[in-house]
Amino acid sequence: LHSGAPPPALRVVYDLDASADATVVDVFAPDRVGLLHDIACALHATGASILLARISTEGARAVDAFYVVDARTHTPLTQMQRDSVTTALHAAIASVPGSLPQPMLSWGGDEPR
Repeated sequence: LHSGAPPPALRVVYDLDASADATVVDVFAPDRVGLLHDIACALHATGASILLARISTEGARAVDAFYVVDARTHTPLTQMQRDSVTTALHAAIASVPGSLPQPMLSWGGDEPR
């Protein structure tokens, strides 16, 4: 059922006080088939590792929280990494459902992932 209302806006919010061991990424987005997959792929493509995910839906809006760390160092994300994650999430959520995002910038080292 469509209410005629515009879809909820996409927002990516970081809660830097919620965990000492991880970066909490809150994603608010229009819900759709494949959204969780696309978010997880975008996080992985940026070099983030998901420790915990809290997934919920409020009407037509997905309200998801991801506790993530740098996959290499197992530490919370830096500002540069958070910027990369935000860019990747916006691209993935706006993409065709189920399409995989291309890997974003590397956070150091010359080894392929």
